[in-house]
Amino acid sequence: MATKDFKTGDKVSWNSTQGKVTGTVKKKLTAPTDIKTHHVAASPDNPQLLVESAKSGKLAAHKPTALHRAKVKPKTAKAAKTTKKNERKKKMSTGETKAVVAEFKKAVNMSPKTLAAWLKTAASKKVGFKVTEGSESVGHNSGKKIVALLGKHEADYTDDDIIHIHKVVGYIHRHLAQRPAGDTTQTPWRYSLMNWGHDPTAGH
Repeated sequence: MATKDFKTGDKVSWNSTQGKVTGTVKKKLTAPTDIKTHHVAASPDNPQLLVESAKSGKLAAHKPTALHRAKVKPKTAKAAKTTKKNERKKKMSTGETKAVVAEFKKAVNMSPKTLAAWLKTAASKKVGFKVTEGSESVGHNSGKKIVALLGKHEADYTDDDIIHIHKVVGYIHRHLAQRPAGDTTQTPWRYSLMNWGHDPTAGH
């Protein structure tokens, strides 16, 4: 099936090691792109499609020939409400929540004021993965949420706050493990980390 047959928003399915997966087409990739730790060697002659899994929410790139149109039944208001309720049930236990919040406070070493000022810079807005051309990067959007979290009392954290805190801790740990060689002061690697509230040069 040709790439042009798919457009942003289309529901598609593909086969994985876990079985058949369904998701949504987010954009067409025609240039090399990094999705977290995975490098996608896309080009105008070898385009790929960025899709988001309906089950996990994770982004991945697939060749058009690996995708099929998915027959998705319209979700009723009742079904949507039930799905949201089930997602809430996945929240961590009290002990796990306290542990991840403590790790969040250790991992995020930028103050709310410093992070907010950094997010206003051109360098901050330039780095990071963007779902669509010219849109805000995932990291920059996360940075704004982190500023808000740092201004809240721990007792006021919502389930969504805890989910994002867990995401922040995971990203910082993974990104630190991918430190490039040499001086990282003025690198996209450092700037991406700073969007997530961690300056690897702090205290150096």
